[in-house]
Amino acid sequence: MDHRYWLTGALAIALTACGTARDADSVLKRARAAMGDARSIQYSASGMYARYGQGLTAGEAWRQRDLSGFTRTINYDQRAMRDEVTFGPTVVGRYQPNEEVSGDRARGVGAQGFTAVP
Repeated sequence: MDHRYWLTGALAIALTACGTARDADSVLKRARAAMGDARSIQYSASGMYARYGQGLTAGEAWRQRDLSGFTRTINYDQRAMRDEVTFGPTVVGRYQPNEEVSGDRARGVGAQGFTAVP
């Protein structure tokens, strides 16, 4: 029993010593050194989409939709981002509410064309 206390205490001290405080600047510098000088990044996923909040009825699960494709492209030099989203088949087919940000302008890109986003 006495050995457990010593082992727990030593482990707590070791973990405390490993966790040093870092400022954001040093973390970003290390990330840049690891990745190189990235000008853009793109990542993709698929799965399920649900909004945070409350179900339509108390005690009910949140509404969920199949997300058959999601791609986000960010260009740091142009201060631009594009989200390409494809929801799974619905009654009316596939739904693609894409969004773009360029500089200080944002807009939605849907079946009807561009829509300004405030």
